[in-house]
Amino acid sequence: MPVASAIIEMRHERAPKDEILEAFKPLMERSGLRALGHDVLIGVYDRAGKKTAGGLWTPETNREDQFQGKVGIVLSMGPMASPRNPDFVEWFGDDYPKIGDWVGVNVRDGFTFLLGNQTCRQIEWRYLRFAVDRPDLAG
Repeated sequence: MPVASAIIEMRHERAPKDEILEAFKPLMERSGLRALGHDVLIGVYDRAGKKTAGGLWTPETNREDQFQGKVGIVLSMGPMASPRNPDFVEWFGDDYPKIGDWVGVNVRDGFTFLLGNQTCRQIEWRYLRFAVDRPDLAG
């Protein structure tokens, strides 16, 4: 089964990584939100408002990204979601996720919530399904 059912390249005014990190940083600082234990905190990539080759991806046509978005950027990692954990190293080897990396998840494996108006997903590290360089091509 393919990871994405359709590949639609988005056009961004700014790099998605910069947009999401800029949006989340003050919210995380004010709230003190951080991942604990084996968990990873992900900021979900939202295609709403992005331009495609055929027009604009509107919030009305894609509200589902808020709850069904499968790609996000790693914002925080608990102490057991690190190379200090031998199980973590055995699972990922040298290619483990780091803060600022884009990862994909199965939405049923984690807990989705809003931080301000930004969608977050908390998930245990072993349920990170893939890494990707372009979040708009794997949504």
